[in-house]
Amino acid sequence: MLKRGKCCGDKNTVGSIRAMLMMVWMLLMVCVFSSVNSISLKASEEERKIVTVGFTESTNFLERKENDEMSGLAYDYLQKISYYTDWEYRYVYGEWNEITEKFYNGEIDVLPGLSKTPEREEKALFSDYPMGTESYYIYVHADDPLAPTREGSLRGVTIGVNENTLQQGMLERWNKEGGFAADIRYYPGNRSRMAAFDANETVATVSTDFSVKPEMNMAPIALVGGSDYYLAVAKKRKDLLDDLNRAQGAITAIEPGFTKELLEKYYKGNAVSRILSREEDTLVKRNPRIRIGYYDNYMPFSGTDKNGKTQGILTDLVDQMLKQLRLEKRVSPIYRAYGSTQEMIDALKRDEIDVAFPIENNMAQAERDGVFLSSELVKTSMFLVFDGTYDESVKNRIAVIRGNRFQENYVRRNFPEAEIVFCDDIYSGFDMVKSGAADSIAINELRKDALLSSFRYRDMQSVPLPEGRNICMAVKRGKTLLLSLLERGITSLPDNYAVTSTYQYIGKNGEFSLEEFIYANIYGTFAAALLLAGVLIGGMVYIVISRKKRRDLDRMAHIDNTTGIKNRRSFDEAVAKIGNEPVSGDFVFLSADLNELKQVNDTMGHEAGDELIIAAAHCLNSIMEPYGGVFRVGGDEFAAIGHIPREARQAVFDRIRENCESWIGSCGQKLSISVGYVAAEEMSDPTLKDLRVEAERRMDEAKTRYYRETGHDRRGARSGLNK
Repeated sequence: MLKRGKCCGDKNTVGSIRAMLMMVWMLLMVCVFSSVNSISLKASEEERKIVTVGFTESTNFLERKENDEMSGLAYDYLQKISYYTDWEYRYVYGEWNEITEKFYNGEIDVLPGLSKTPEREEKALFSDYPMGTESYYIYVHADDPLAPTREGSLRGVTIGVNENTLQQGMLERWNKEGGFAADIRYYPGNRSRMAAFDANETVATVSTDFSVKPEMNMAPIALVGGSDYYLAVAKKRKDLLDDLNRAQGAITAIEPGFTKELLEKYYKGNAVSRILSREEDTLVKRNPRIRIGYYDNYMPFSGTDKNGKTQGILTDLVDQMLKQLRLEKRVSPIYRAYGSTQEMIDALKRDEIDVAFPIENNMAQAERDGVFLSSELVKTSMFLVFDGTYDESVKNRIAVIRGNRFQENYVRRNFPEAEIVFCDDIYSGFDMVKSGAADSIAINELRKDALLSSFRYRDMQSVPLPEGRNICMAVKRGKTLLLSLLERGITSLPDNYAVTSTYQYIGKNGEFSLEEFIYANIYGTFAAALLLAGVLIGGMVYIVISRKKRRDLDRMAHIDNTTGIKNRRSFDEAVAKIGNEPVSGDFVFLSADLNELKQVNDTMGHEAGDELIIAAAHCLNSIMEPYGGVFRVGGDEFAAIGHIPREARQAVFDRIRENCESWIGSCGQKLSISVGYVAAEEMSDPTLKDLRVEAERRMDEAKTRYYRETGHDRRGARSGLNK
């Protein structure tokens, strides 16, 4: 019995040992798997670096909404850097003093917007490329009596500035060297400084030129300095500096206009750009009248009505520019018409006028003419208008308006083999094409729309040309102050102001008149005039046809005659109807652009290129029509706006891609479209403009990716796509 009990005890002991060994083995396995997972996670983290970013809120530069959505120049810049480095960001929020202290202590890896000084170079690393350049101004409230004055009025006033910044040192130097005896008050960051300014605890405040929007009702009255600013790196993160330099170098080489695009996106029309310099203000006082020469009979851009009054978008542009600069009561424009662009240029050089419009944006020609060019006001496509069906013969004899130097140069440059047939004006040019005295006429899109909407020329056809026209103003060489004044006005204009201003003048050209009715029905009208009954019937016919004509004109004004879908005018009216109110839910904006259209035009002819454009329009319209509208907004550019439920969205865009890929043209050409789209639900309270900007950015990324993946030349050199 005792032995049996002992045996049972031995068995229990063995079982316990086995159980303990099993537990130890399981623990070892858990440790092994944990180690493997830890190594895997560590490898993943090493592949994508986690980078902490100092985030100090500043208007237009770094902003954060209540839903934590971020925006601003620095935010976009950081995102672009991550595209080349694959950094993953963690943001640390706070006032400037707090954030910079953490940055210098190594608690933050990168800090955007830090200016370089010898002292800071001992505490931080600076990349080879600055993010940009900024100027520091003293601002007062726009309704403050000090606003119209100059810096001398700042003596003894209280001025707020962020402490431990470059602005602080520059303000102190300005105060000392100028003897202003201003009471400088220091704040830890933008939020507290602006709160004090809004509460009138300080009379003035120092801020960058880009961080003050016009709607903030602030006026700059003194410049205290400026500097480059950088995306600075913590001393201990030399590895990030190497990544950053490589990324900035790549961006500079591949996307040289990126920084300029950011400035245009966030800082166009800032408060500083609308305030005249002392020299410009003196120029206005000495010259309260500005003489503007214009090319006559060039509607909708410029012309003279039957009462001798200047008309066209020129007057709208000048009035709006003066209004934006608050000069409408100080400056009076005086307009003078010229029969040719050369006469207008000669008058400008003789100082008979101060400004000339419209002028081609051609720097080489401007140098030969001895003039300075302003920024572009209008960018428009060019078209070849003809009667009947299109073939190569329409390029044999091309009508050119006598005195229109741009049109003549354009035809000689793009159709060197063509015979030029001169005409007196645009109407006689169109009549020559209809009569067969000329085969075609080359005009810009806005003038084309105006003429083809008229009864007389409604049956004429047009094809887009590869080279467009960019229109600006000009001043005599050496008139630097006048040019800078023009630039301020142009910068302050609302987006697309010049283009949208043309519509009222296009409409006037398309009005139906009794004269046009008689022109089109001369024999019937003459016969009807013989009898009273005929006159009565003719009158009734006139009323019926007039109504139909107005409907037809409205359709012609809103439909692209090449593709049959809605045109740029329809698009702009749709955008204006939605306005600046936020859109939400399943509202979607789509931007699309043809790939390699120029290569097809060059190698297969414009008929093949037109076939691509028409196919793209039909593909987009057939799929998007149930959800909204599709518009042709440029030569090979399309846009769509509408409501697409989230569950149907991917299928819609997959169908667009599949339909394009399956299409083959009559010449063997293939259809490729770069598409970018964005839904309102992806952003916080976006406006239509916000969606449009993002969709166009995504479309441009898709186009860049297409040419990079295919290895084709984006400029249109021969490739294998459409062989």
